[in-house]
Amino acid sequence: MQKKLVQSSLALTAAAALGLGSAFVASPALADGPQKLNVQSDTQIQKALSDVEGVNAYGAKGGKLNIGVAEKTDAIKDLEKKYDNVVVTEGIKELKPYAANDIVGGAGYLVQSGSNAGACSTGFSGWDGAGNPVVLTAGHCAKVIEQSGEFSGDSIVDETEQPSTAAANGGDGFVRSGQGVLGQWGYHKFGGDLVAPDDPTAQPNDDDIDFAVINVDKSKYNVKTGVTDWSTADSDDLGAKLATDITKVGPHTEGTVQKSGRTTGLTESPVWTDLNDQYTFMNIGGRFVHGFGVKASTDDPFSAGGDSGGGVFQGDTAVGVISGGGPVEQGGVTYDMSWVADLDYSLETAGFDFQLTDPNEEPPGDDDADADAGADA
Repeated sequence: MQKKLVQSSLALTAAAALGLGSAFVASPALADGPQKLNVQSDTQIQKALSDVEGVNAYGAKGGKLNIGVAEKTDAIKDLEKKYDNVVVTEGIKELKPYAANDIVGGAGYLVQSGSNAGACSTGFSGWDGAGNPVVLTAGHCAKVIEQSGEFSGDSIVDETEQPSTAAANGGDGFVRSGQGVLGQWGYHKFGGDLVAPDDPTAQPNDDDIDFAVINVDKSKYNVKTGVTDWSTADSDDLGAKLATDITKVGPHTEGTVQKSGRTTGLTESPVWTDLNDQYTFMNIGGRFVHGFGVKASTDDPFSAGGDSGGGVFQGDTAVGVISGGGPVEQGGVTYDMSWVADLDYSLETAGFDFQLTDPNEEPPGDDDADADAGADA
């Protein structure tokens, strides 16, 4: 009986359609227009996407299918035309998973010089002009063991510090991560000649910067352009959650800046405007360094020992690395000042080509272009 009812229903539908006359004749134009994709049906979605490649983000919400792609291919464009509830966002690339051996800005690393050992922080990770992985940090980390204050010549880069044991996570720090030696110094400079305390005529030179490059051992570490917020230190994976992903280097602007380092973690404080209007060089450990000041209370400092080299940023812009700091009195009030070696100035002075996109990765479509070139040959 049920089968007969279904058949009768179909017959009635057909008869009703024929009875629409001229009004029904116009409807094929609607059939040729955009359709509605049934986003409640996994089968229908899979069928619609069967010829589509390069989907890097996906979500079926609110009656719409949202997909993210690096670029719109012909198949993607056809999909948009076919369904009016398919929303495509261009510019979303495939992301890579973070791991414990990923080097991000703000992580701790250890250095050694003879029997002395110390810790500094990574500033920003990326690549040099030849496509080799590098980390930017403070130049004095290659010269001065912060914990002893001893100026001991070139230090040796050791392993990264185990995040869960670092001061930024409430630990004592100085524990090797077990990932292996981070790399070797590729470039470093810490100011100029040592300034004598009783020399009132000492003058800075234009190339007095506090800047260093670590050539990363790519057999042990991957560089990632983000800066850690230190919230995932317990897992020893600082790349699992980022404060920001750095996309460019630039000068600082007025307002606040943020910093990530292995001693005080993620902090935020205002740029010290009136001080920076007067000074562009500061005596850091007996050597002048070009940069700018950041103002904080002594109870909540922007940086501390061991944060040296840590990345200072505004949004997705890298503006500097921590050079030094200490108490400064202004108007009868004592503040904590951090001096930041400005990154754009340091890179230009050092003549270093720093890249925030991997030069070894081919842009989307290059594989096809190479194939076409080979076919033409």
